[in-house]
Amino acid sequence: MSDKKHGSGLGLVLGAIIGGIAGLLFAPKTGKETREDVKKVLKDSEVKIKETTEKAKVMAEKAKDTVEEIVDSVAKKVKSTKCCEGDCEEKSEKTEKTEAAE
Repeated sequence: MSDKKHGSGLGLVLGAIIGGIAGLLFAPKTGKETREDVKKVLKDSEVKIKETTEKAKVMAEKAKDTVEEIVDSVAKKVKSTKCCEGDCEEKSEKTEKTEAAE
């Protein structure tokens, strides 16, 4: 779902830029007016791109945090399941014996 939102947002920004430039190039204005309009469109596009980039950074950070939480949760469950089965004590004894032998 987030990929569709990201693609739609990017498409919207690119469409606005392309549409704005095409409109400016075909408008019956003087060169000076057209250049001023192009500068304005580029400045507006720059702002939109920066906003989109910041939103993407925030979303990436949230995704990273969520993945870390899931990994930690799964690791704890696996560890508790092994400990419940008695593996923890047996493994720690084997590890101690192996380390002592080395």
